Formats: sequence, structure tokens, C-alpha cells
Amino acid sequence: MTAVDLRLVATFHWNESLGNRLRYLREAKGFSRKALSTETQKTGKAVSESYIQQLETPHLFAGKERRGESLTVSKDVLTRICEAMNIDVTDLLPSAKLFLPPS
Repeated sequence: MTAVDLRLVATFHWNESLGNRLRYLREAKGFSRKALSTETQKTGKAVSESYIQQLETPHLFAGKERRGESLTVSKDVLTRICEAMNIDVTDLLPSAKLFLPPS
């Protein structure tokens, strides 16, 4: 597997497994969806409670013709969610080989 500089990533493929991981981490940190949404406001731009729900349960929001396909989510949205939970993006995406080189 090749490591990828996180600065070069714009979007991630998103699926049920990642949705389950997001829900697990959110609950482990003691956040409701609403509380996490409120916390993301502190990062400068809120992620709505309904969008967090959509990320956690993508199968409920994909149209019938798209079920089974992965969706995409922006790095900026995932970064805001992870910052709000005080975790690194690599904690959410453990199988990805991502790194952020020192400045």
C-alpha cells in the first residue's frame, strides 16, 4: 500500500463500513449527532446533524439505483468532524495510508 500526502486528497469514497466507524467513534467520545454538529461549529463551519446521520447510514440516503456504490465525502467535512471529536482523520480511516508532512 502506498502512503498518500493528505494535502493532496480532496474527497474520500464513503461506505457503510466507514459510516459504522464514524458512529462508533462519535459514541465513544460521548457525542450525540446534535452535539457533534454543534461542536463542528467551533471549527469555523458546521456540519449538520442530518449530514452526520447521512454519513453514518449511507444506505438509507442512496437512491435505489446507487445502493451498493460508495459515496464521496470531502476531506474538509471529515476534517471538521474529526477536529470536533479531537481525533485525527487517520483514526477515522485506519486502513488508509495517509500522512501530513511537517510544515
